[in-house]
Amino acid sequence: MSSDGLIFPRPWTCAGQLLGQLLVEAGVTHRRFDGLASSMRAAIYIKRLRDAGWPIQTSLVAGANRFERVRYAVYRLADVVTIGTAEEEFVAACGLAAEGVLP
Repeated sequence: MSSDGLIFPRPWTCAGQLLGQLLVEAGVTHRRFDGLASSMRAAIYIKRLRDAGWPIQTSLVAGANRFERVRYAVYRLADVVTIGTAEEEFVAACGLAAEGVLP
């Protein structure tokens, strides 16, 4: 599946930054997203991307913090998504936005 027919969010938005991460990383967690976008609201942006048609899968992973065992979500794009020119250009735009070159 390519992005044909899917709408890319603006690359400088949190949803855009999250999609950019999903396109290049094997899995994105809330903590990883917070480190890039300074937002702990990854779940709402995942929902918005899904509502726009992006096939995002969620896996719950067991972990632990200093006090207790926990489970956290890891998000990834479904294997059916192919990375083409449009996706590569979007990822590049996300990088420029993260550096402050784009609004």
